[in-house]
Amino acid sequence: MRKLTLDMYFEKKENFDEDTFIEIIKKDLKGLWVGEFIYNPMDGFYRFHITYKNIIPEIDYRPILGVFSSLVYEYPYIKNVSIPLDKMTLENLIK
Repeated sequence: MRKLTLDMYFEKKENFDEDTFIEIIKKDLKGLWVGEFIYNPMDGFYRFHITYKNIIPEIDYRPILGVFSSLVYEYPYIKNVSIPLDKMTLENLIK
């Protein structure tokens, strides 16, 4: 198992609903061997902790990042999405 932690910065548009936003992310993560999904709203961004099974080493966490980068198209109440690489961490977890 591996754990990806990332910070996602974005602007909330009118009618932003946190519950709907998180449900879309959870739905999109299904099928990507995600074991645990934790999010923390912070001051100006959300921090996500995602534990997953690395099934295909060559692509590793890329499909998970794809879920977050496509949110601006799936959820119309956010804009200016940024996921800084220097804030992202990846850990190997003991089984």
